[in-house]
Amino acid sequence: MKKLLRHIGVVLAVLAGCWGSPLQAQIKVTAQSDAMLNQHWAMPTLLNPAATGDIDFIRIRGGARLDYFGSRYSPKDFLATADSPFKLLGKRIGAGVVVNSMSYDLYRNLLVSAQGSYKLKIKNSNLSVGLQIGYFHTKFKGSEMTIYNNGSNTGSDTEGEEGETPAEDPDDETDRSEYPTQDVGAGALDLALGVRYDHPLFHVGVSVAHLTNPKMKLSKEGDEATDRYFLESHLPMTLYFEAGGNIKIKNSLFTLQPSILAASDFKDFTGIAEMRATYNQRVTFGLNYRYNRAAGVLAGLFVKDFYIGYSWEYDYKAHPRGSTGNHELVLGYQFKMKMDGKSNFRQRAIRLM
Repeated sequence: MKKLLRHIGVVLAVLAGCWGSPLQAQIKVTAQSDAMLNQHWAMPTLLNPAATGDIDFIRIRGGARLDYFGSRYSPKDFLATADSPFKLLGKRIGAGVVVNSMSYDLYRNLLVSAQGSYKLKIKNSNLSVGLQIGYFHTKFKGSEMTIYNNGSNTGSDTEGEEGETPAEDPDDETDRSEYPTQDVGAGALDLALGVRYDHPLFHVGVSVAHLTNPKMKLSKEGDEATDRYFLESHLPMTLYFEAGGNIKIKNSLFTLQPSILAASDFKDFTGIAEMRATYNQRVTFGLNYRYNRAAGVLAGLFVKDFYIGYSWEYDYKAHPRGSTGNHELVLGYQFKMKMDGKSNFRQRAIRLM
């Protein structure tokens, strides 16, 4: 029991130290292109390419996050990842792909990336370095915008009689009277780097997304009348830190799994702290806290090679009219990858890490 308490204390001390680091001085939000899931441990390659190929499985994951679900302007993220290990010149390599689609109001973002990582075994641990190369495209659906009397806007599904000037929208005070009334878009190359260290009792990862710090001007090609109607989109370089532990409870089938995910674009900060318990490597459940924004619950189930997980959050910082909270769903499937030589990774890693 004393040994267990020492392990808990060490893990919590490390996580608390990271949570209280200088990043905390920078608050609010990070880049809108990146989805920070409560179940980030179920899709580890989403924010860190070094996590590709960390288990002896071909791993496929799909997820959705719906913030402020039920409200008029609910941000929606739809995600897909796939990764696998393989041998190259006798060395273990990881490869994967990531697709991240995000929509909010009249904005649409899409990021499609390829990933690769190199694995270095250190005793009973593994150090990985990963690279991600992708293409980011952003679009503003100006053709669906209706201007209100107060200069705010809404989508084309706004009710109103034809020919009448729409009334003011009490939920949107943004002046968009100068926004383009046609669809505009732009794209840019996107790069990311990551490092991850995996130990049987814990893991730590650091990644830097949007290394090119792309700035894009949204315009419609071939239409000279839109020269004064362009929008600018910026993907700021963003630093991610993720860590988690596996604390086996003696004489039981339970494992405690605290974790933390933090992000900063060197101006603003956001983070998620979480405590989960997993029973018999089959059922997982826990609580999470999203810094200065929300708190929630989550649960997941492993059935053979399938995974299904759900998370719900109550956003106490902003709760728009009609919102039922923040909902998150992750589905997954994996199948065994045959590797030459002795495996350095156990099947339990897919559930515990």
